[in-house]
Formats: sequence, C-alpha cells, structure tokens
Amino acid sequence: MGYNLLWYLPISLFIGIEFIAANVTAAFRNISTITRHFSSILLFSPSAYLFIGATVLSVLLPAGMLLLVPSFFDKEQPGYHGRYRASAGIVFAILVSIVAINFILWGSFPLQVDSESWVHVRMIPFLPWPNSPFFPKS
Repeated sequence: MGYNLLWYLPISLFIGIEFIAANVTAAFRNISTITRHFSSILLFSPSAYLFIGATVLSVLLPAGMLLLVPSFFDKEQPGYHGRYRASAGIVFAILVSIVAINFILWGSFPLQVDSESWVHVRMIPFLPWPNSPFFPKS
C-alpha cells in the first residue's frame, strides 16, 4: 500500500477503537446480562438467537470489511482503478452497518423489563416495541 498507509492506519485505528472495541465491550456486557438472568425459556426465544447473532456480527462485520480495503490496492486486482472510491464506500458501509446492527440489537434484546421491574422474555424481535430510546440522552 505504500503511502496509502498514511490514511489507512489512522482510519483503521479510529474505527477499531471507536466502533469495534466499543462493540466488543457492549457484547460482553449484554451477554453477561443475559447469562445472569438466564432462564431455559431463552433457548426457545427467536429474539435471543437474533440478538446473539447480531452481537457476533457487530464485532466481526466491521473488522472484516476494514480488512477488505488493502485488497483494492493490489495492482493485479480488477478494482484497482476505483480503489479510493471503493475504500470510501467501505468506510461508509461500516458506519451504516453499525447503525443497522445496533438497531437490531436494540429491538431484539430478549429480556424486557416492565414498569414494575419484572423481567419478561421477548419472544418476537421488536414486539413489544422497546421502551428505551434508541439514541439515549446523555
């Protein structure tokens, strides 16, 4: 990649620290919450399976997409002439996929807490609609 490492490494570090590391810690926290409140009914909840799959995807997809960028800078590859456009598209796709996966995680968290602090198992993702805001207030 040569001089292209001057822009690729800072972007990789930013995405790795801000998104991938944050998703790893969120995945660990969410999985530990589920295991702390584990009930055998979670084995029958499609929402739990979607949540676990989206949790794994939230960590692996951005890292995998980021590792695609160096392949565009190989002169024998057919995408060499559009390498900068493809690289920008990959970075944009990473950002969009992170928002989409976090929306799926938000709506499919299998443990629903009601107003009386009772924990219920959500069987169908997004039903009932989550009470917590998607973008929490700071």
